Amino acid sequence: MIDKPAKKLRIIDVLSSQYVKEEGLNPNYLIVNGEKVYCVNIVGVIVGIRIEENEADIDDGTGLILVKNFGERLVFNNLKVGDLVLIIAKPRECGGKYLMPEVVKKTSEEWLKLRKEELKDNPSVESKDEIKFDKNKRLLNRIKELDDGAGAPVDLLISEDPENEKRIRELLVEGEIFQLSPDRIKVLE
Repeated sequence: MIDKPAKKLRIIDVLSSQYVKEEGLNPNYLIVNGEKVYCVNIVGVIVGIRIEENEADIDDGTGLILVKNFGERLVFNNLKVGDLVLIIAKPRECGGKYLMPEVVKKTSEEWLKLRKEELKDNPSVESKDEIKFDKNKRLLNRIKELDDGAGAPVDLLISEDPENEKRIRELLVEGEIFQLSPDRIKVLE
């Protein structure tokens, strides 16, 4: 049995991490920054609740996730939309990630503020915007490397990574780069 404490995460961390399903009696887990996470600790607001189905939608400002209990124990019957809750749960996946709660406890706004502070300086997983920024920065550096004065060849950049085609279009719209000709681009400096 795994005896590690529940990992404090943001919902985006759960949704963007890899889910690993184990065989037999071994517990399933998430991989968050190379660490196996069997149980999560999340603070969020109930934005949807279905008492009969024993489930609720939780939002912490970074994402929305379903929390569903399959047992007979009713975990949401004393809660309502708008309540701030602390949830300790096991991550699961079936057509998308969700959480199976072990603890659902009404909490205060101070806990949400504290949790945001705890995770602000040491996020478990980079947000999608941070990842996009990093990939765009690497592409801009690569364009500069390939630019011999006549711009960088678009075909070469796309052959190195097919996703570069989309990034090039985004960078053109954002004004970070410009086209010298249909097949050459240059970083705007």
